[in-house]
Amino acid sequence: MPTQIKSLPDPTWSDSDATCVACAYSLAGLTLPAHCPECGTLHEARQLIVAGIPSIRSIMSPARLCAVIATIALAFVISQLGPIFAIRGHWMFVLAALVVCVGAGILLARSAPRAQGGACRMAFTPGRVSVIGPDGATNAAHPATVAFRGNERVELRQISDFWANIRIRGTQGLVFQAGIRCPRSIAPETLNSIRAAVHTPQTHSGDPTEAGVSFTS
Repeated sequence: MPTQIKSLPDPTWSDSDATCVACAYSLAGLTLPAHCPECGTLHEARQLIVAGIPSIRSIMSPARLCAVIATIALAFVISQLGPIFAIRGHWMFVLAALVVCVGAGILLARSAPRAQGGACRMAFTPGRVSVIGPDGATNAAHPATVAFRGNERVELRQISDFWANIRIRGTQGLVFQAGIRCPRSIAPETLNSIRAAVHTPQTHSGDPTEAGVSFTS
């Protein structure tokens, strides 16, 4: 197991070393309620800070997911039909399709939130969870926020003595999933805390009209 994963902290409530859920700016030293010095977002509630690795599906916007699927489909079509078009002399068509496919792949990779695919901090506040880099600034340009309706079902499955899987399901399926650092001894308390955050309405502006993923810049 990588050292980065082994050194993850246990879940903890924080109101003195919090991070802005809108722009990932550090709120260390501020007394809540307080406005973020960077973007002005009002923060009135403590944050439950959980360390772990969120699933890419959980923090990928629907538009990005469609783009990924379309790019994969295009690559498959090119691999199947490309040789046929090339034999018939349509090299320019094949080349153009390859350029589009490679370009789309590079664009998706470069614009993806860096929170995906690595150890992160997940800040649970009333009505939402924000995925932020472990140092609080790594992903400041693209913090991923998953908003909840308040009727989701929260499940915590212990995988080992120190590792658990958290799943939050809505009426239309999985809303958020992550592997988290969670010692077995505090699993019940962590589960109750996450449930409280998910089922409590947001206390600051920007209440979502529907559960889902939003990316702020």
